[in-house]
Amino acid sequence: MDATYRTTKYSLPVFFLAVQANTRFVVVATFIIDGETTERIQEAIELLKKENPLWQPSNFMVDYSLAEIEALETTFPDARVYLCDFHREKAWLEWIRKESHGVSEMKENILKHLRALAGSNNRASYTKALEELQKSDAWLSSEKLQNWFTSRWLSIHERWVRMHRDSYMFVNTNNGVERQNKELKKYLDGYRKRSLSDLVKMFFSQFLPDMYVKYCQENVQFSSCYKKYSGSIPQFLINRPRRFVTHVMKRFSCSLTENDISDLGGGSFLVKSEHSSTKYEVWFGDKNEAPFCECSDWYMNKLPCKHMVAIWRHTKWQWNDLYTRYRDNPLFILDNEVVTAITPVSTLEQPSQTSEQFEEPIPSAQPEKTQLNSPSKYKDKMKIQGKCVNDIKYLLDLVYEQNDVTTLENISQQVSDITKKLSPQTEGIRHRNLTPRKRKSTCTGLKNVKPSKRRKLATLFPKKHPSSGRYGKKSRNVEKILQHQVQFESLDK
Repeated sequence: MDATYRTTKYSLPVFFLAVQANTRFVVVATFIIDGETTERIQEAIELLKKENPLWQPSNFMVDYSLAEIEALETTFPDARVYLCDFHREKAWLEWIRKESHGVSEMKENILKHLRALAGSNNRASYTKALEELQKSDAWLSSEKLQNWFTSRWLSIHERWVRMHRDSYMFVNTNNGVERQNKELKKYLDGYRKRSLSDLVKMFFSQFLPDMYVKYCQENVQFSSCYKKYSGSIPQFLINRPRRFVTHVMKRFSCSLTENDISDLGGGSFLVKSEHSSTKYEVWFGDKNEAPFCECSDWYMNKLPCKHMVAIWRHTKWQWNDLYTRYRDNPLFILDNEVVTAITPVSTLEQPSQTSEQFEEPIPSAQPEKTQLNSPSKYKDKMKIQGKCVNDIKYLLDLVYEQNDVTTLENISQQVSDITKKLSPQTEGIRHRNLTPRKRKSTCTGLKNVKPSKRRKLATLFPKKHPSSGRYGKKSRNVEKILQHQVQFESLDK
């Protein structure tokens, strides 16, 4: 969950509640509140919970916002709220770099100890990292550092130390929500100075539908229905998300051999490091414990590492031998509801996918090859709406050209009937009664000039004319008209 600001002329935060899907973060709810307080956030979340009674989240990822943390834990007592790794690191850097704290010269040494503490995978490594931090010169020489880190971070270490994370939690930051915020900014041109109802309307008519279209495209474009897979791709990687396939294919290039693997029995292995004599334990998981490897790659991504891939290549244990809960995780599978909505196409006419293509960005959608039910209906609706608007504008011109009163009365009656039919009765967003905008003055006076330049520029303009109240060219034209001397011929002639 994360908030974004400066979306309208009002000082109101817009909150995104997003979940990590197989290809991207997907916004599942958004709410706007009057102030970022615990009570307001909790009220909004309670409404979402009421509308979704089966919603029982187990984990949340937020910034270091006490208001958000308290609201989430009050609404969902059984859920765990973690701090985003990226914003945690950013907060550490900002505090250490500040010269008034007196530790900026020891930045690298301090960060080394703090990162070791955050990356602790078990109680023993956590205790060791904490002892090394407290014995360091930076810690012993700075009381400010001790007070700040003890009160602000050590007191909530269960929210940011890795050993406390859920084994099946694949998210370490909420940067995916940040990307959604950046996407939203692209839609805000022309909305920043408009009403709140216009912003809400934009959410539901443009932003959220477009995000759904992108989600559908990303699922469709990596299915075997869209392109034929290369024969070099292992069978278990077919019809899986791009990020997952790319990650695993990179690990297939490791140089580990059968001699580097020791089978301990029951799905447990010891695998030698590729570049040192270190050995890592690899476990295929069961109902009591999730699969894991002791290497840093696994703890960072929770995805198959090169040690696990080496076991697949050189032993009888394969992907299908991993514990079911991990293997069937939705993050590793394409969305079948989207993929099955495609109109069948001959895969023989599609270019085949090779291993090099995994590094390329996702191409744009090909509407003639991929037809999705929901996006196509949305595009059809937009086309029809545009046609209706053009017809109404043309009708307006015809009305002004019409002089027959009877015809105008008939048109007025028909327009009234259509308006009554389309106007919402009990629900929907009604149009605002907009007051006409004040016409901008075209005169080039000193009104909008900075005060420091008015005195200098005042000499370039004539004095304000008492009858026009204007500066500049328009004022001079009025003055010429008023001062023009008309010569009359003598009536005697």
